[in-house]
Amino acid sequence: MNEKKEQVYMCPACCLGETKEVGHVMGPACEERFQDEVLERLENHQPVEPELEYAIRLTQKNVSEQQAQLEELKSGSQTYWDQAYGEIQKECHKVKLPKEKFLGAVKTRFAEIMSNAGQSEIVAGIISIGEIISNLTNQLDWLQSLKARQPNGKNGPKTEGATEEKVE
Repeated sequence: MNEKKEQVYMCPACCLGETKEVGHVMGPACEERFQDEVLERLENHQPVEPELEYAIRLTQKNVSEQQAQLEELKSGSQTYWDQAYGEIQKECHKVKLPKEKFLGAVKTRFAEIMSNAGQSEIVAGIISIGEIISNLTNQLDWLQSLKARQPNGKNGPKTEGATEEKVE
């Protein structure tokens, strides 16, 4: 029995959730787009970028874009964050909390303040983008570890379904 395992994940190259076979570095749509770009580059006698390098480059681009979007969202809410931080700090002035628990309380208060100010969508956006960045960063680490384990001269994961055609 040779069943292929599949999992739903966010493709790091396009940030969409897709079903993929375990071990692939991108979702099927991005793999197809990569193959099309390879063919175009070959037709134009240009060097071909290895699949793993392609995935890493697009993932890094997505991380940067998501971080910029997060900063834009946060910039309009900095005063609310400062207010939440100040309130929690004042309420905990005699209690020493671990940093992650303190920040968790600040985040909760921040969401409360933003909600009361009618800014719930911004909080949801900040949380969502933060999760996307975390996911992309984890996948980027995985992609870079794959690259580090490759012997010199290897071009990345073998593309499944690739066939060699006899040219007559």
